[in-house]
Amino acid sequence: MGIGCDTVLATILMAGTDTVGSRIRRLREARGLSQAALARKAGVTRLTVIRIEMDHQSPTLASLAGLARALGVKLRALIPDD
Repeated sequence: MGIGCDTVLATILMAGTDTVGSRIRRLREARGLSQAALARKAGVTRLTVIRIEMDHQSPTLASLAGLARALGVKLRALIPDD
């Protein structure tokens, strides 16, 4: 079974999507952290990290600040430009 053109186009478009979750995931992976390790450092649950990275949950300001601190970046680095 092959991949349809719609699937390929959706994948290409999604790759360019920049969200809070995608930024957190890229930074976490670049630092070699697991979701569980990031969650511990940030003071949130692993489920929270998973849901934020998948854009299924918007982070609270407190969790966003904790994630930024744990990733060693300024809070602004996690917020995509419009």
